[in-house]
Amino acid sequence: MSAYRYEQKKSVVVATTQTMADAEVIKATLAAYGFDCWIGPRSPYPSIDFVEGLAISVVGANEAAVRALLTKLGLGGDEPK
Repeated sequence: MSAYRYEQKKSVVVATTQTMADAEVIKATLAAYGFDCWIGPRSPYPSIDFVEGLAISVVGANEAAVRALLTKLGLGGDEPK
């Protein structure tokens, strides 16, 4: 398993958006602050992606810092589970 795939498996969803444009804004913002993230479907069922939205995930070790940043910048974010 590649290191990239391993990091994705240990990732945590920090935000959900309804559009790819919003997800890309959050991704670019996180990149500007030095955080890598992944955008993916929230649901394993493609037919309901439009309902559940797109998930923005980060490595678990960065979760607290990213959540604090998203809150500070007013970009929302999902509640921790």
